[in-house]
Amino acid sequence: MHKIYKQLELLHEVVSRSLLPQEVGTSKNLIFFIRRSLNQMGLYPEWHESEILIEAYLRVRQKILAGQEVQKFPAYLTRVSQLIILEKSKQRRRSSNIRQKLARADEESSLADDHSYTDGINPETIDTLWSSFKTLPERDQKVLTLRIVYGYSWKEVAYTFVEWGLESRYSDSLISKLRTQGKRALEKLRKGVLSVNN
Repeated sequence: MHKIYKQLELLHEVVSRSLLPQEVGTSKNLIFFIRRSLNQMGLYPEWHESEILIEAYLRVRQKILAGQEVQKFPAYLTRVSQLIILEKSKQRRRSSNIRQKLARADEESSLADDHSYTDGINPETIDTLWSSFKTLPERDQKVLTLRIVYGYSWKEVAYTFVEWGLESRYSDSLISKLRTQGKRALEKLRKGVLSVNN
């Protein structure tokens, strides 16, 4: 019980110091990181860094009360904040997609003639495409699924790879790396389909 109390005390201290206007050093770096991440994801000023930090504080507090021990609070809060920002971005994307779908609902219903989206496409081509996709390395499959199937931005793909533990940290170079990897994976897919068709 004493260990949990000490952990909660340290958590409170780090978060309180981060929110102070005059704070500098590690605690202030946490606020700067959150603000930069919000800007990168296009969520600022819709969400303020203090809101994200408070939500991260509540989540970490729950984990401590459940018995989890945290070693380095600023680093741990940074990771939790990353996940929260990614969640906010996904929520906004989903809301935007729903609004767009509702706005187009009447138009789409008037154009719909009970035709399948696969009409006019040779079923063998679909099978070939799927087979080629399954031959790609698992990492390439993940990149293409996030980018094409779920429509994630490259920033969101990068955040997701960090969240999944496939990359150690989020950075601009990671975004560039994943974008290049995605282009190469698409090229492999295209060549696979062409070679089978030929």
